[in-house]
Amino acid sequence: MTATVQNGIVDLWGYAPSAAERAAIRIAAEAIPGVVAVNDHLMETPIMAY
Repeated sequence: MTATVQNGIVDLWGYAPSAAERAAIRIAAEAIPGVVAVNDHLMETPIMAY
């Protein structure tokens, strides 16, 4: 996962194992002092078939 911050706006990129963890990551980012917005670009980890 990658997080970038510019002018208090956080952009989250990458994969989260589940929808619940994706929400938890977003909520944690929103709770950081100085953060004014969070753009969630996270995707759930794709299922790999071999």
